[in-house]
Amino acid sequence: MTRRYLFCCFLAAGLIQAQILQNHIPVSLDPGQQGWVQVGYNYLEDTYLVVWEDYRNSTLQQFDCDIFGQFMSSDGNPVGGNFPICMGPSQAFWPHLDYDPEMNRFLVVFEDYRNGAGDVYGAFVDGHTGRKMPTDSTEADTCFAVTKNPVGIYAPSVAFNEKEGTFLVVWSGSGKIINGQIVDRFGGFNPTDIVENIRIAEIVDASISNAEVTYHPATNEWFVVFGLQAGDLSSVCGQRVDADGKLIKPDGTEGSEWIGISAPDQNNPDSMQPRVQANAENIPFWITRVPEPEYAECLVTWTSQRSWDNFDL
Repeated sequence: MTRRYLFCCFLAAGLIQAQILQNHIPVSLDPGQQGWVQVGYNYLEDTYLVVWEDYRNSTLQQFDCDIFGQFMSSDGNPVGGNFPICMGPSQAFWPHLDYDPEMNRFLVVFEDYRNGAGDVYGAFVDGHTGRKMPTDSTEADTCFAVTKNPVGIYAPSVAFNEKEGTFLVVWSGSGKIINGQIVDRFGGFNPTDIVENIRIAEIVDASISNAEVTYHPATNEWFVVFGLQAGDLSSVCGQRVDADGKLIKPDGTEGSEWIGISAPDQNNPDSMQPRVQANAENIPFWITRVPEPEYAECLVTWTSQRSWDNFDL
């Protein structure tokens, strides 16, 4: 069996050029498999939190996938060792995270199978110690359910709204819907029932999946992107969501209306894997340079299958 380890490198970007500071910094060399790595930045501590799927506890008799984390300093050195974020008899996959500077902690969300079908669970992780922080709804392992749904839920993503002190967690379910849940910095929910969610997108005669979310402070709203699969063609669409969870049309009025980001392209089994980043997300609170609303922008990337043996970005 081929082993997979986690590495990173540090890149410094200036006005004129970018320079790689260090190559191949080990994040985890555990003999088990690791994958689906994500990273968040803590500008109060000047450290990074790397999270990933980890199979170190899996055996030939028992398949286990956990969520682990590792702090990295800004000079490229590990801070402490690997630590578990979700570890138990159930499977946990697809971690994602964002950072709350006022509480100095991250919300890490992931797909969790402790209740049978896939649910979305989360854990607040202290930005200094890595210790999981309990909420009113945390379970025995100090993780808490963001949503429970019997149809199964896949690949959550999360973005923090620093003005409201809330996170929007989004995910795909049943191949026909994109849902979301607003979580405050103390683990409270809007909607308050974890079975009820914000319906961000829904379709009947095609499929939608791979939701990802970013937040822009200039407009105080989230932007959710997702892949649309219709027959043999894939495309990328987006939906604006305001701070209260209401859907916003492209013209700024309230209502559901998707933004077509890419033209339909050839079939891709991962629905083009869209990713999105706002141009003012995670700007430290002491920096006043926030783009005006008319210049609020997001960069969206995706894959494109030009032929059966060639994938482009």
